[in-house]
Amino acid sequence: ALTLTETEVIKLDRNVFRKVMQSDSNLLPLFTNLLLRHFNRRLQRSINTKLQLQKTLESLESAHQQLIEREKMAMLGQLVAGVAHELNNPIAAILRGVENLTHTLEGLLTQLPTAEVQIKGVQLLTRAQ
Repeated sequence: ALTLTETEVIKLDRNVFRKVMQSDSNLLPLFTNLLLRHFNRRLQRSINTKLQLQKTLESLESAHQQLIEREKMAMLGQLVAGVAHELNNPIAAILRGVENLTHTLEGLLTQLPTAEVQIKGVQLLTRAQ
């Protein structure tokens, strides 16, 4: 408590308190007012604490939802990476096969006689008959 003058605090039991209040009729309204202000401050602190707790709870719930969304996105990323890996394996094998076939065909094409050579061969065969 805050006082403007030097004050001495004494402990009162119920009986002494009752006698003091009865001794001066002005004390009871003053004491009642003091108690009301005290309880009003306590109530205001409780309300402020409750509001802070509500804000904190909302913040935690929001953070929790964000974590759930991030986990979903991470799992989706892992799934997509797995699917891409599974697709890339056969595609890579097909590409290697195409490269091998291209190389083989190029070799075979170099071994084929040109059209000019084929015409001469046909002409030779027809003359020989």
